Amino acid sequence: MARERLTLGFHTAGLLLHDEPTAVEELAKLGYSVVAVRPRRGHLDPRHPELRSWIGRLREVLEMTGLRLVLDADGRFMYDPRVAAGPSLVSSSPSEAAAARDWICQMIDIGADLGAEVLTFAVGEAPSPLSLATDELVLERLAVQLGSLLSVAGDRVPLAVRPAAGQAIPTVAQFERMMHWVEGPQELRLAADIGEMLAGGELPIADRLARNIAALGCVYLCDRISGGVGDRRFGHGEVALGRIIRSLDSLGFSGPVILRVEGHSECGLAAAAEAIAQLDA
Repeated sequence: MARERLTLGFHTAGLLLHDEPTAVEELAKLGYSVVAVRPRRGHLDPRHPELRSWIGRLREVLEMTGLRLVLDADGRFMYDPRVAAGPSLVSSSPSEAAAARDWICQMIDIGADLGAEVLTFAVGEAPSPLSLATDELVLERLAVQLGSLLSVAGDRVPLAVRPAAGQAIPTVAQFERMMHWVEGPQELRLAADIGEMLAGGELPIADRLARNIAALGCVYLCDRISGGVGDRRFGHGEVALGRIIRSLDSLGFSGPVILRVEGHSECGLAAAAEAIAQLDA
């Protein structure tokens, strides 16, 4: 399958038994041109004393291989080892909202140091219960936070919101609505997660992506089965991967398309090889 414009990458969330520098070297050998990394405890962790060393090692191997980087800021269990989710940007608690903002600011600094092509993040959980009135308050609160983060990022690294179930921005449709609230919407990008779009019933996917092509900064592509939860190894699900790739290519999308096989780290690099082979078939 021709990929003249698309840049294909792999997410190291599917390679948790490999350190990131090693994963980058091996993904380059497999033919990938982009890698997505996500902070985890001890790895690109802003509070870890070896952070600068990790950044240096990763930057060195990125320069050596020529791979481009997507930084996925949605690290899990980073604040509490018993709770996966981090603080929410739209929390009614000023301290929690500030902690969420500080986290993304730290990720902006790391992304800038690594020359990241884009920094993606989910905005955090919305207050519950959510009514029509509180929905508008949440959007107003979020617009202020995102405007502040865009100012911090400046021209150092582009920011992209990843809609996800359970978040204040759960769907691409809600991202579209949010863009009416954020000042300077052309500066904020969309990280479309195909798995989340399928779970949210945002079909047909190609039409939704086409409508947002100008804002599209990154696509996370995974394989799923109907009614199933979590990523499948590519070729073991029901997603028409080739059709999505062809649609993005026909739209002229030149940004990173990141293949993600989360939850199968025991398969190692075999899953990454299998994924790229599926799209080359």
